[in-house]
Amino acid sequence: MKDAASLLARVPGANVKRNGSLTGLVAYRGMCGNRINISVNGLNMKEVEPNSMDPPLSHIPGALTGSLK
Repeated sequence: MKDAASLLARVPGANVKRNGSLTGLVAYRGMCGNRINISVNGLNMKEVEPNSMDPPLSHIPGALTGSLK
């Protein structure tokens, strides 16, 4: 598992598109980008760079992810 986005590939309605070897762009039931709220330990995370070059879940190693809800 490269990043936490890889876990979402198992969720019904979710899809992960790869933008390179380490970056997973998450789509959930047709929504993507800032339409998906990503919260890590109560802290909301958003994309920083244009064109989704650095999505929030690419910063979280899959091996260190305890749960995904």
